[in-house]
Amino acid sequence: MGSGLVPSRTDYDVAARPLLPGLRPGWFMGRHNDLSDHQWRTFRDNLPKLVLVMLVTVPLVTAVRRWAPKRASVPFHAAYGVVFVFYLHGVRTAWIAALALTHFGVCRALAGIP
Repeated sequence: MGSGLVPSRTDYDVAARPLLPGLRPGWFMGRHNDLSDHQWRTFRDNLPKLVLVMLVTVPLVTAVRRWAPKRASVPFHAAYGVVFVFYLHGVRTAWIAALALTHFGVCRALAGIP
């Protein structure tokens, strides 16, 4: 029934292979990490900021849900979303907004909505 391929074998010694350039011994099950990867490095560098934002967002949203009127939820989330996107992307937020508005306009035009 199967092809005989086993995706993860316990008798395979990963440490016996020569390391490729950029690979370093990792912490998870003896796997190696490519610490030279730009996206991984950016994620690791920004992880403390993302955790901080998470620790602020959860109580803030809980407080808004508990004490603000229901109609305040949508404007709060819209404003908080804009602030968060501007924090993440800086002045490139204008480009992201232009793409979103262009997409919105094209969809409305193709749907026949004035």
